[in-house]
Amino acid sequence: MDSGRNVLVYYHNPEFLDRYQKLLEEARQDLNLLICRDEAAIANVVKDSEIIFAGHTFPMHAISRAKRLKWIQAMGAGVENFVRSKAIPPHVTLTKIRGLFSSIMAEYVLGYMLALTQRMEEVFENKRKKQ
Repeated sequence: MDSGRNVLVYYHNPEFLDRYQKLLEEARQDLNLLICRDEAAIANVVKDSEIIFAGHTFPMHAISRAKRLKWIQAMGAGVENFVRSKAIPPHVTLTKIRGLFSSIMAEYVLGYMLALTQRMEEVFENKRKKQ
């Protein structure tokens, strides 16, 4: 490993993982990115990781093997899975993305409310049946 900070990067969607990798590489050349596409890859590098940059699907049991871990950056606004897991040692900082998802979440909630009140699931089922 080179002298940069070891950052384990994991996201369950490969397309988004590739985008995160590109953005991180462009922003910070001093980081040693440990790109993980599955749990096997995580198991191979987690012990050397100082930072974990991951979404809510990160396997919490792997955190116990991260002996050099200092910081977990959640890729989203919610950190419930990390907190509920009780896997994060007290000396590790847990941060989340704040403010970025406000309008996206508002649109999601409004869209879901409209879909429910307009019975869109039934509409799509009738369309599928040509009724």
